[in-house]
Amino acid sequence: MTRYPADTQTVVNDNEIVIIGDPNGDLNSSLNLVAEDMASIANLVAVITADLPLLRSDDLRRLLTSCEDGNAVIAPSKDVGTSGILIPVESCSAFREFHFAFGEKSFDKHVKAFSRANLNYRVVRTSGFIWDLDDVDDIEHILRDENNRLPVSLQKILDNLLKVDKNQ
Repeated sequence: MTRYPADTQTVVNDNEIVIIGDPNGDLNSSLNLVAEDMASIANLVAVITADLPLLRSDDLRRLLTSCEDGNAVIAPSKDVGTSGILIPVESCSAFREFHFAFGEKSFDKHVKAFSRANLNYRVVRTSGFIWDLDDVDDIEHILRDENNRLPVSLQKILDNLLKVDKNQ
């Protein structure tokens, strides 16, 4: 981990969880760099996006259990993006063959990357991964149709965001 500036990495509660900021200034190249480094000390590399207000522990459990037989796992978002991806390190030779491809229509790009790297994969679809927050329409949908699944504190934040957007 000496390859990253100290202010970009944090060890969480001595549980061998390392959070590393964006050392390259580009999400995909940073993920590729970090994954290659982590492959020497970890048995699994996971990327879960942060814009998933409905994500629950059951969604994460399903993602993890789908990976148990050595498959990579991908969880798409509603707009053909990628909300979560898990790659067992032993399945990929130090991530030299697989390259992250987050961005527009990243689900299809990741599936092609799995194919190029000869990785078997599974797709996990849950509402926790499907409903990411990309725009005001997503916030409105979640508040209207999925409101019962949101924590009260998050409902208040999303309500306030919606009010601010309508006032502009």
